[in-house]
Amino acid sequence: MTETHEAAAPGWVVHPDALRRIALREGDPLTDEDLYRLVADNPHDAVYRSDRHRRLVWVSPSFTRSVGWTTEDLIGMDIETLVHPDDWMANTAARESLRAGDIVPDVAAGNAPPMRLRTKAGGYRWMSIIGAPFPDPDGGPGGTVGRARDIDELVRARDAAEAGEERLNAMLANLLDPLLLLEPVTDELGSVIDFVCMEANAAACEYAGLPREQLVGVRLLHIMPGHRLNGGFDLLVNTLTTGEPLLLDDYEYEQEIKGGELRFYDLRIAKAGEQLVYMFRDQTDRRKADYALAEREELYRLVTEGVTDAVARFDGNATISWVSPSFERLTGYAADTVLGRSGLEFLDAEQLAMAQASLARYIDGEEADTTQVHLLRADGSRIWVSVATRPFTRADGTVDGFVAVLRDIDAQIQGQIQREHEIGHDTLTGLANRGLAIARIDRAIDDLAMSRRSLAVLSIGVDRLTTVNQALSYAAGDLVLTTIAARIASAVGDPDRVARIAGDEFLVLMSDLPSAVDAASKAERLCAAARGTIVVEGQTIEPTVSIGIATGDRNANSEELLRQASLAARQAKDAGRDRWQFIEPALASEAARRLSIESDLRDVLKQGRITPWFQPVVMLTDRRLRGYEALARWVGSDNFTMLPDEFLPVAESTGLVVDIDLAILAGALDVLAISTALARQQRLPRSLFGARCGLPR
Repeated sequence: MTETHEAAAPGWVVHPDALRRIALREGDPLTDEDLYRLVADNPHDAVYRSDRHRRLVWVSPSFTRSVGWTTEDLIGMDIETLVHPDDWMANTAARESLRAGDIVPDVAAGNAPPMRLRTKAGGYRWMSIIGAPFPDPDGGPGGTVGRARDIDELVRARDAAEAGEERLNAMLANLLDPLLLLEPVTDELGSVIDFVCMEANAAACEYAGLPREQLVGVRLLHIMPGHRLNGGFDLLVNTLTTGEPLLLDDYEYEQEIKGGELRFYDLRIAKAGEQLVYMFRDQTDRRKADYALAEREELYRLVTEGVTDAVARFDGNATISWVSPSFERLTGYAADTVLGRSGLEFLDAEQLAMAQASLARYIDGEEADTTQVHLLRADGSRIWVSVATRPFTRADGTVDGFVAVLRDIDAQIQGQIQREHEIGHDTLTGLANRGLAIARIDRAIDDLAMSRRSLAVLSIGVDRLTTVNQALSYAAGDLVLTTIAARIASAVGDPDRVARIAGDEFLVLMSDLPSAVDAASKAERLCAAARGTIVVEGQTIEPTVSIGIATGDRNANSEELLRQASLAARQAKDAGRDRWQFIEPALASEAARRLSIESDLRDVLKQGRITPWFQPVVMLTDRRLRGYEALARWVGSDNFTMLPDEFLPVAESTGLVVDIDLAILAGALDVLAISTALARQQRLPRSLFGARCGLPR
């Protein structure tokens, strides 16, 4: 049994034995069979062979898929011209050893650092290289045989993650507020008895007056035992237990590291894994300024003159009575244009009720809080701000309205919105990705819990996309994908029901269907919508799609539905492309029947062959005729009559039932007009009325 080896890229298994067998045979030349075996063992990799002068003498077709060069381009090319200069110089020793006919263990095992290969378009792609020398018939070095695996996306994702971590560390290091990372300390029963500091930023070290080396590893209750006495420790344990963030303003604490002085803090504590992120801001000086404001507003104005945050004072009705100069910088409104106006005027309509409820709580004397609002600026734009409010208390203890501190957090909120969008969406098309699509299918299944209706998952594969990539470029393939994505989303009408779940595969979710076979009508329309000429790089492309349909009810499984739909799409491709396919034969047959009825129904509606048949309405008490009920009948060209239970379900699912209603109404009005005219002439032949109305003579 061939021994396998895990390469540098997790989850990939290569077969270095094939390389070693070729490299270690004594005196045997490298044969075509050896190369074919390498290709078979590594079907997704680019296999190559070079001579002793580093010139490529043979490459597998997959090389073209990776870097865009054709086989004719590559044969005879010096490998050095393909490799990025930095990587070429960094691997000099390994390269010379291979050239001398020596096996380099790391290269042969796939553990060598990745290299960048130049693409035909002029860029570079990261590749994992496995290579080994093979002997010349005369016993000397005969060149190299190996395989290159495309790991460009993996390397770039790793680099992006490392860059993100560096940015996060830099952000924490420059954060103005002190921040601690606390880890719980438990006793043998699992109860939390303390917290140990695992990390501290520069602001925390400066505030504590300790270097980081001394602060990290210290227990919280050792340096600030007052947390146990005033309930602060219990707040930390509650956040750790419930996972609910703690947002607490004006927290009073006799701070040991400040000589036991009573100080006031705004606390922000959140759970991160099994640890706590503890951030605080000493607001003692600001609180003292608030008290000064209660007696001397002019002094308060001077204190707030240069602050970045905007400050506003409101009376009990939320009317603005004073704003700081920074209010204009934040909102664009000059002070004299807002004084006397209600602060509620600057909020979104959906936030108005929340603000009014908060105002009522302040008036009732409840504790103030911090919230986020979408504030209207003077230029008509909207900006996200955090609003921290507290009662305005005068020196005599009376409350006179409240003060709000507004901080610009728009960049933070917009970044959060963008990150949340990127997590669940495909970067090329903007559609939902596979993870979000699965979640939406799960929700749709849950919505069917009390229903007998069904849902359908349509897997849509773009036909011959690989041919476009190979014949033109990957950029051309991306243009085809984005065009098809836009056509599908437009045909569906709701982009939230469309997702891109693989390179050339889209998904459409249809929920709450009266019948599973109704999905066939949508599939037929999507096939038609995908067609239409696309001109790429001067080439005309006629795209088509193959669609697989899987249906389920409230007991369905999202992953299984997606698997069945993908399998059906492959069957549709195998059957000739540009078509749809059910995974269930019975549903496929029923869908074909309903589509045939729908097509014929459109024709007979145009031809006026949906006619009213009249059924008498007779009172049983006196057996007198009270009128007629108009019934829809489909009369074929051969006088064959199709009953309503055959065509009405199709009409209802396609919207054609409205046209049928109008046809029956028009026919009934025609008959009414004829019967009225005849009645006025006092002659109404029974035979004529019965023939016109479809009644027995």
